[in-house]
Amino acid sequence: MIPKRLDEPERWMFWTVDEALVMLGPLIGGMLSGYLLIGAGIGIGGFLLLRRMKGNGQANLGLYALYWFFPNVFRFKATPPSCVRRYV
Repeated sequence: MIPKRLDEPERWMFWTVDEALVMLGPLIGGMLSGYLLIGAGIGIGGFLLLRRMKGNGQANLGLYALYWFFPNVFRFKATPPSCVRRYV
């Protein structure tokens, strides 16, 4: 699959990876504990909440915030640390 935009996140079936984890994690936990409907409700609610928090344009806003506020812990491969302000 060729992404339409450069910043388009990876997809797993119909959802982005983080949406799938938020939805399937409680669902699987509910199946294992015997509370399938409660797990499904929490998973769908978490999915809708995450989708709402992402908004329309910035799908990777949480990833960018981690890069900016924790430069020594979280790094991108092709960018310098966010704490470096001058490159002269």
